[in-house]
Order: sequence, then C-alpha cells, then structure tokens
Amino acid sequence: MIVDVYAERKKKQVMRETFGHLAPKEGRTYKGYMIWAYGRWGDIILLEAAFENLNDSPWLFEAMQEHVGEHLNGEGIYKWEGHFSKIEEGSYCFGGKIKRLDFKDIFQVKQGT
Repeated sequence: MIVDVYAERKKKQVMRETFGHLAPKEGRTYKGYMIWAYGRWGDIILLEAAFENLNDSPWLFEAMQEHVGEHLNGEGIYKWEGHFSKIEEGSYCFGGKIKRLDFKDIFQVKQGT
C-alpha cells in the first residue's frame, strides 16, 4: 500500500487556494445566529445560519457543526444567537445563548389517521 504523507498538507493548501478568501479572519468577531434540529435518531441538521460580514466557507461549516455537537440537549429545534470569532488557525470561539424553539404545535401529527 502506498501512502501519500503529504496528502493532508496538500488538502489544506487546495482548500486555502480555493476558499481562502471566504475564511473567517483571525481576531475578528462576527455577530450571527444558527438554527438547527436534533432528531430522535441522533441526526443533526443545520437549518439556517447567518453572520454579519462573513461568507459561508468550509471552516465556518465545520466550526458550526462542532459547536452544535457540543451543545445537544435532547431532540428538538434550537436557535443560537451571539458572536463567532477565529482565535487562531483551527480554533474558533462561540459566545451567546441557545434556546429551544417550541414548534410542537406546528409539527404535531395526529396518531392513528
């Protein structure tokens, strides 16, 4: 089996060259929100997110997924509002509040029909 010892380095280089202009800037803070659902079988679905002066990027998506995964509190739909910042390469910080949205009446399904 042949292994490319530079594969990870090459991957990071291609990511920077392709999407680097979209990456969060180190030391800058972005105000925003995220809405996600956590399902009965453990599936996490990011439904919506927006941050002021920050475009979507692979780094932002990865940071959001990690943040959501650290704050799971039972199935439901949640909203986080606050600020996001890049501390250093590969390290991100989220500050703000998470609240569970009450959609049970909207999504209630009649049993037995």
